[in-house]
Amino acid sequence: ALKNKKVRFYKHTFENYASQRNIALQYATYDWILFLDADERLSEALKEEIFEELKHPKADAFFFNRTYYYKNKPMYFTGLKDKNIRLFRKNIGQYSGLVHEKLIIEGTTATLKNKLIHYSYADFNSYKLKLATYGKLKAKEKFSKGETYHILKHYGHTGYCFLNRYHHTLYIQKHRVSSVLSLYTQSGLYFLKSLYFFFQTLGNLLI
Repeated sequence: ALKNKKVRFYKHTFENYASQRNIALQYATYDWILFLDADERLSEALKEEIFEELKHPKADAFFFNRTYYYKNKPMYFTGLKDKNIRLFRKNIGQYSGLVHEKLIIEGTTATLKNKLIHYSYADFNSYKLKLATYGKLKAKEKFSKGETYHILKHYGHTGYCFLNRYHHTLYIQKHRVSSVLSLYTQSGLYFLKSLYFFFQTLGNLLI
């Protein structure tokens, strides 16, 4: 990228993920935006599909499904399923959310067929670090919205995620790492809820 004269670099103090993306949108000069995280890559098939779609766009924004990778190998049966808007017209929306920010748009959407490559976790330690970081941010986000703590939410949601992401996939998973990461995801959600309770309790004590 440094060798390409068309590439420009901008530096801005980090506030949160949504604000960083919204600031980046202000620097964009073309009609269409393609947003990729540092750990995401376009396959050749997806690249060709994007080029073909932009010749005669049938929507204002496009969702990308993602394939998660662990140690450079694709993961299956982990319960990690998501799709995000990565390609969209400029000025049709703004990002919102402290973590796992979402693009809020006014316009039509469609989903591309080919998947985005997501090199999610370099190793097990990086997975645990990312989970803890996002857990803290999500807890702060929930607390800032005034959501109240309830013990049924705490254990009920955690139990549901465990059954959905671990117990269910245990019977069909083909890769050992899938069930292990699913178990840690459930544990991470328990950690998130505990932090959520901590921030709420701390706030009440300071009032």
